Amino acid sequence: MTVKSPRAIFVLLFLTSFVGATKGAEETRQQVVQIVATDVEEGAGSGFVIAPGYVVTNWHVVAPAEHLGIAIREPGERFEEAAPATVAWQSEELDLAVLEVDGLELAGLPLNEKEPAVGSTVHAVGYPGIVEDTRGEVLHPVQTTGAISYVGQHSWAVGQQASGSEQLLVLAHDADIHGGNSGGPLVNECGQVAGVNTQRHQLHLPVEAPFGGSGEEVMRLAQGPGYASHVSELVPHLDQLDIPYQSTRSACDPAQSGASPFLYAAFVGSVGLAAFALVMALRRPRIIQEVVRETYTQWHERRDRNARSRKRKEAKEAKEAKEAKAPKRVTLRWREGKRAGNLPLSQSKLSQTDGCTIGRDPAVSDIRLESDSVSRRHCALRQRSGVYEIRDLRSTNGTRVNNKRLEPFEWHPIQQGDEISLGSVRVAVESAHQSNEGHPH
Repeated sequence: MTVKSPRAIFVLLFLTSFVGATKGAEETRQQVVQIVATDVEEGAGSGFVIAPGYVVTNWHVVAPAEHLGIAIREPGERFEEAAPATVAWQSEELDLAVLEVDGLELAGLPLNEKEPAVGSTVHAVGYPGIVEDTRGEVLHPVQTTGAISYVGQHSWAVGQQASGSEQLLVLAHDADIHGGNSGGPLVNECGQVAGVNTQRHQLHLPVEAPFGGSGEEVMRLAQGPGYASHVSELVPHLDQLDIPYQSTRSACDPAQSGASPFLYAAFVGSVGLAAFALVMALRRPRIIQEVVRETYTQWHERRDRNARSRKRKEAKEAKEAKEAKAPKRVTLRWREGKRAGNLPLSQSKLSQTDGCTIGRDPAVSDIRLESDSVSRRHCALRQRSGVYEIRDLRSTNGTRVNNKRLEPFEWHPIQQGDEISLGSVRVAVESAHQSNEGHPH
């Protein structure tokens, strides 16, 4: 088959990179979970079970999500089924973190502390954002295959920050990873975790603007190598946390593990990537290489969205708190024939056990209601847990709620819409925040 278009080469490369998986690596998918930011119900990255109740991931996955609540979602679970998680340990320089999850009963993945050989087959397992975008909701982790291309000391810091920063053992590989794979395991053919996926390279190519336009545009050429922290960087901290885990320092032997390597798929993917890069390089030799954190772009966008969501939530909570603290104005509206009026009620009096008394004589009542049908000390009104209550004080013409005369000295709850009568005077109790309402007319 002759491929004339670079786009066709890219499609072929993309498809072949997703095929090929060994039995040992396939079994690890059950222990790979998605890290979720609970307040926005959005995937933040990947992680893997190291022991029942504990999950390993990247620091940069949990750092922004911690403000929105962290949870882990097992394969096949929906967002609402995600289990809450807390950070047991984290390191920004190592870009590693351990989460504690109550009720997580999955067995931990075994580790392999021996440095893998360059050229050995590895599998990246996780929840890439491109799959989440196209399928709506990720139900199971995605597994891609590649090979180790480099093993050596490296720092996660970029640019000037890299000077003097902590060096750690890092594995470079060409298994396809995308935003969302951060924190997921890099697994050998024996189903053992060799590293924790953290960063990737991207290649960008300046191209002339199409359709006769002026200037240049930057086209994302292809994904370069991915980088993972070697598990030897994690092990000392697991020991400090006293977390039980399985580990070996023996080289992986796929024949002994019963796994069947798919070296052909990895070979085709590597050759295809090299051919594509060569074709584009011949067309335009100037290539810009940009080192980016594996989920940086999506992390940055998610951080902005989360910040806006958090600000809206905080503003709403502040408004509710302000309204709760704002003093309320309570008014007694009354009507008798053609006569009507408003009487302010004391909030402090309403809060007392005996309440605020209403009657015709101000000498014995807190609120004066002038009417021949109202007794000198007619009734009392109070508020308990947000509910208004009224009781008759053995008045001559009685106190009625919805045409039912109340027994003297027994508190009776009232609510909005109730018809209340003090003798021949109709009354209603209304309350409003002073900051929002004007005075009654």
